[in-house]
Amino acid sequence: MVENIGMDSYTDTTKGETHEPKRNSRFLSTTFPVVGLEESYQKKFPRKTVNSCREAAGMLSSLSGSAQEECYLLTAHRSGRVLTLHRYSKGSNQETTAIVNQMSGHLFELPDPHTVYLVHNHPNGDLLPSQADLWVLKTLKDTLRIQNIDTKGVLIANKQFVEFDENTVWAPGMVPASKEEFWMPVSERKIIERKPLNQKRLFPGQSILDRFKRSPDGILFADTHTRELGFVPFEKGKTRDVAAKILAKADQLNAVNAFINMQTNTNTNRGNLYSALARGLEGQGIVARDVVGKTSEGDLISFVTDNNNKLLPPDSEAIQQLDSDEVLYATSSDFEQGRARYCFDSAPGQGISLKDIQERFKGQTIFKGDDGSLSIHFENGQGAKISFIDHISDEEIQMLIASGRMDKDGVFLGKCSQNQIMLSRDLSSNWIRDHEFCHLLKNLKIITDKDFNALDKQIQSWKESNALRFQPQNPKDDRAHALAQILEDRKEQRSTPLGSMSQKVEDFIDGLWHIGRSSSKKLAREIESGKIFKRPVKKDIVQEDIDQHLTACTQAEDEMQELYEQLMEKSQIKDEDGHDFPPYHDGRLSDPDNQHSCDYFFIEDTEPHTKLDTSESMTP
Repeated sequence: MVENIGMDSYTDTTKGETHEPKRNSRFLSTTFPVVGLEESYQKKFPRKTVNSCREAAGMLSSLSGSAQEECYLLTAHRSGRVLTLHRYSKGSNQETTAIVNQMSGHLFELPDPHTVYLVHNHPNGDLLPSQADLWVLKTLKDTLRIQNIDTKGVLIANKQFVEFDENTVWAPGMVPASKEEFWMPVSERKIIERKPLNQKRLFPGQSILDRFKRSPDGILFADTHTRELGFVPFEKGKTRDVAAKILAKADQLNAVNAFINMQTNTNTNRGNLYSALARGLEGQGIVARDVVGKTSEGDLISFVTDNNNKLLPPDSEAIQQLDSDEVLYATSSDFEQGRARYCFDSAPGQGISLKDIQERFKGQTIFKGDDGSLSIHFENGQGAKISFIDHISDEEIQMLIASGRMDKDGVFLGKCSQNQIMLSRDLSSNWIRDHEFCHLLKNLKIITDKDFNALDKQIQSWKESNALRFQPQNPKDDRAHALAQILEDRKEQRSTPLGSMSQKVEDFIDGLWHIGRSSSKKLAREIESGKIFKRPVKKDIVQEDIDQHLTACTQAEDEMQELYEQLMEKSQIKDEDGHDFPPYHDGRLSDPDNQHSCDYFFIEDTEPHTKLDTSESMTP
């Protein structure tokens, strides 16, 4: 079994550019294939479950009679149930192709794969794996370990089999003979669709610098002629999860070449991911052509051009570095002994947009200044300013480090002072936005102690159910993180029609249960709808207590009325003369002018009931 990687370009060392032989464009495709694993045919097998190499050999016992070398990947669930039987390749009587990314990429998207059996045959009858066999198995094992998938090698020859790994070949055994009685699908990599292809070719040096000039960090995959197939931008999360998505995308695009954009490389751990890919992709069957970075002065550089036309030497074992739970990008305040404290979105993003700001300040007036800052006017007469900055002063950094809120290797993401929020222009995220938004509401006295008590209860509930996605630090920041988690969870829940409908039901029940009282969900609903900005400006403490008591009474009555109207949907209540009366939750009828009275009422449907719109992004 051998690995085939095509190399049909060359490097001009005098110019630092990579070129390809001239080809007649009439023969070049204008589209590229999108690839997926699809069923090719049905075949009878002796079993439907596989729990050992012996059973895998019995499953594919027919390979013993094949005159050509073939390669299969049998993927099993923890229970032994076969998830996929992938017929990868069929070669000559001496070898067959084995490109690791094409064998493994789709496996990252399967539901709970547990073990992959790499099964191939030797038509000449030899039961000793070749060096190529051992190398492919080891590289495949290192790759699938990223998602905790076990890999075992099985070699079949002359009605016998051996189990092997990179270090050991076990004693031969007879392939078990069984009656083939279970129909199962056999799948192969197939072209699912074809997409238009940009004919412009990309080369190391100035060509790729121009392509990445205004591009976010990420990895660009290209075809044999280095024409762009697709760009995978950097994504926050655990190293293993981010890497798995990149490798799955490479398989889907049938990628042969890659260019890496890593301009954000100061005080971050993003480079760990991309340096491992730059060295490890060749073992996957993909050649990393160049890596683009940025100097301290802000100039783009090509690693190939600035390193005598040499990239980092390929190292198939570099893929092992992606087997890590390290969170890519940890915030400045979330470092602990060099590792991220928070396991969710303590990680910076790619910056946030005006749309992200408008989402959180729903219905408020926003003005944009010449310097890019945003001034926001609230309905209650208050306001805030949001600035986007590249860095903070050395004095501020030292103060944050001294106070323990920032590690010496940390990076600035955002802060809030009085009614001003400052966010990192390039690294902030919606989690950071909501974290600082909570501090803003506290500074402006828009949220109360009752709201904070509700957040404290939510934090305690998450701790008990092991759902807390941040490491508790201090009450102030814990509450800000809690609000960010609530808002993000709710937005994710609304991403599907079923989730949106479920949230409406949950909010209705929560509203009933907390009439006249605060809850974290009620606070989130006020923020999502923009009602939070209608809360009155706080007065002196005595008047504040009186107002809070009166407001609570009025709010409780209004909430019950609103919930009842939501339950009644579009039904209208009329008196015996047909005059409209608003429905009231305890069944009594009244009108503000006291001009009508009635001894009874009836409900008349003026139109069919309208179901709750599950496409709405938020609940009143």
